[in-house]
Amino acid sequence: MSKMLKSKDTSTKSSSKMSKTQASSTALLVDKMQKNADQVAKDILRAEDLLKVDQENDRNKRQFQHQKEIKDKLGNAEGLLMDLFLDIDKLKKLKNPQATDIESDIRDLHHRWSDDTAIYVKLYEQINDVSRMPRIDWEPVFSQKQKAVSTEEYGPTMADLEKQIAAQNILHRELAAYNSQLCISSAGSKEKYDTFKKQYNNMVVS
Repeated sequence: MSKMLKSKDTSTKSSSKMSKTQASSTALLVDKMQKNADQVAKDILRAEDLLKVDQENDRNKRQFQHQKEIKDKLGNAEGLLMDLFLDIDKLKKLKNPQATDIESDIRDLHHRWSDDTAIYVKLYEQINDVSRMPRIDWEPVFSQKQKAVSTEEYGPTMADLEKQIAAQNILHRELAAYNSQLCISSAGSKEKYDTFKKQYNNMVVS
């Protein structure tokens, strides 16, 4: 992906009608998108490598090793992809002639991310063996999410609003995913489970 974006001619020579300010804005925007795309590709590759390891662990009935890191990598890639899709709209408004091709590259990355996410869900959400269920420190996790839920503010610009809505959508998808992981085994005890389950339910209805 990194070479795909760089291979696009995004120099100020691409359109004689572009003002110097517009050309500068385009160059800065494409440079930012390039860096984000590079990081997405890196995160996806790392997640894929680790998924292979845990798929092998699954086949051999061993405890999973890399669920958290994979989740972090896919989560980071998701956030950057969200930024890339917002930025491609800006690039179109700047009438960059390569915007369509760059958008296609981003969609390819998103498709790959979606496939890996599906593998992640299938691999980890089918855990039935309690001995292989990792213990999760839910308190800091829920504390962070509770803070995010309680500080929902929107605006002031349309671009800010779009990013904030997308971020909240991710937050609510994360909360939905926690439902399958929150159990007595991952909480550590029935008492802790009851406490965390109540906190979880309060966040979901917020």
